[in-house]
Amino acid sequence: MRRAAALPRVSRHARDRQDQVGEQDDQQQRHQQGQDEGPDFPDQLRQRDFRHAADQEQQFAIGRRDQPDLRLYLYNFPEICGVQISLGLIRRLTEKFPGIIAGVKDSGGDPDVTADYILSFSGLRIFTGNEVDVPELNPLGLAGTVCGLANVVPAFMRHLVDARNEYEGRPLVAALREADAVLSRFPFIPSAKAIIADRMQDPNWLRHMPPMTTPPAQLRARMVADYLQWLSTGGQTTVATGQDLSATNVLPLKSA
Repeated sequence: MRRAAALPRVSRHARDRQDQVGEQDDQQQRHQQGQDEGPDFPDQLRQRDFRHAADQEQQFAIGRRDQPDLRLYLYNFPEICGVQISLGLIRRLTEKFPGIIAGVKDSGGDPDVTADYILSFSGLRIFTGNEVDVPELNPLGLAGTVCGLANVVPAFMRHLVDARNEYEGRPLVAALREADAVLSRFPFIPSAKAIIADRMQDPNWLRHMPPMTTPPAQLRARMVADYLQWLSTGGQTTVATGQDLSATNVLPLKSA
């Protein structure tokens, strides 16, 4: 979507080198920090880091013992975290904690990265946070999508997930971009809640925690009107799945 398209794309070459340079960068940072703090600082830092890591690992081991069915999903979100979860990191975690890492949600906005996750870890469930990438990644074994628009157009998203390939999903992606354009006139969460408030006839959905605010009444009314227009045109775009939507566990928002 346009929200994800704005994220910086990481080149394949950079991704391949990320694991190699990560440790070197960390060592350089430690060395520089040691020079700033004095000759005894590196040993003190190393001891403190080892104690911290040991404490964390012990706490995790205790938690794992108390929760033998514990399963964790990694969340790749470079825009928020400032770093990308590398293939090497996922591999180390799955080897160190077998059976614990269940999958990855990738909100990086780069389908090549998501494809690398899918093709490199067949035992993990990989989800994308970028809705429009679903048809392209489905043939590779994508588990599904965890995304914002599923809160607004759940039935439509079900059809998108059912698209077997990029060609079949092309008209759905085009329609979804139109819906995203309507909701992107204002920050996404307040926009989505405004749509839900109207469809559910429940003004409580318009409540927000600061710093988020409700869209102005005039903008909100126009956005809802354009959403309803989209719902009557592009929102009716479907693919032939051989399964009646009413027989699935997804209901249209107006009936949910």
